[in-house]
Amino acid sequence: MNAQDVVDYGSLLDNHPDLLSLAIGKRRLKVSRWVSQRLHDRVSYGPFEGMRMPWDSSWDPGARASMLLGLYEQEVLEKLINRLGAVDVLVDVGAADGYYAVGSLFSKRVGHALCFEDSERGRTMIARTAQLNGVSDHLTIEGRADESFVDVIKQLKQDRKLRRAPLILMDIEGGEFELIKPVVLEDLHDASWIIELHPFTVADGDAHLRALLAFAQKTHRVELVCTTARDLSKFPELQPLSDVDRWLLVVEGRPCSMQWLVLDPL
Repeated sequence: MNAQDVVDYGSLLDNHPDLLSLAIGKRRLKVSRWVSQRLHDRVSYGPFEGMRMPWDSSWDPGARASMLLGLYEQEVLEKLINRLGAVDVLVDVGAADGYYAVGSLFSKRVGHALCFEDSERGRTMIARTAQLNGVSDHLTIEGRADESFVDVIKQLKQDRKLRRAPLILMDIEGGEFELIKPVVLEDLHDASWIIELHPFTVADGDAHLRALLAFAQKTHRVELVCTTARDLSKFPELQPLSDVDRWLLVVEGRPCSMQWLVLDPL
C-alpha cells in the first residue's frame, strides 16, 4: 500500500458531510434491532415493564431499544408517571404508535386513554399495540387534533362519567403553538399538560414560545424540562456492546437540545 491508497477520512467527511450521519443512523438501527431481539420486543425496564410492542412499529426504529429499556424520553416518563395517579384519563395528542397511551393502560396507571394521531398508519399501530396488550376496551382513537379537541375530551369525560381532570401529553411538531390558545388553557384549567416544544420548526418560534409561556402562567404552574443524563450501567443485556454502541442506543435523533413544558393547575 502506498500513500495514494490511504483514504483521507477527514477530507472525505468534509466533502460529504451527510456520510457520517448516514453511517451513525445505520449503526444505531442495527444495534437497536439487536437489543430488541434480545428483549423479545417487550419493554423490560421502567414503568411500562412487560408491555409488548409490534415488531413492525412505524415509529423511529432506531429508538425502539431505548423504549424497551425504559430510557426513551426519560424526562417525559418521570413527569407522566408522577401525575397519572391523579387523573382518570390520559389524552395523548400526537400519539404516534401509542407507546405512552398503551403503556399507561397496560401498567394500570390510568383507566382510559384518548389518542389523537394524524397518521393512518399510526392509528392502525396504536390499535394493534393496544390489542397486543389487552387494553383495547380502554382506548379511544381519534384523527388529527384540531380546535374541537377540547370538546372531544369533554364529551369523553361525560360519556364515561369521569370526574377528574385529564392529563394531556402533546407532541405535534410545532402544532402546539397553533392548538394551544389562552381559551384552551382556560377551558382545561384543571388539567395537567406535558408538551414537547418545537419552536425551531415554525417561523418566529421563539416569539411563539414566549407568548405560550406568558399566557400559560395565568392558569397553570409552569416548568421547563430539558434532556438529562442516562445510566446504562444497570442493563446486563448491553454488556457485550462496545461503549459507542451502548451510547448510540440512547441517541434520540433530535435536531437540537429539546425542552418540554409541564403545566399543573394553580
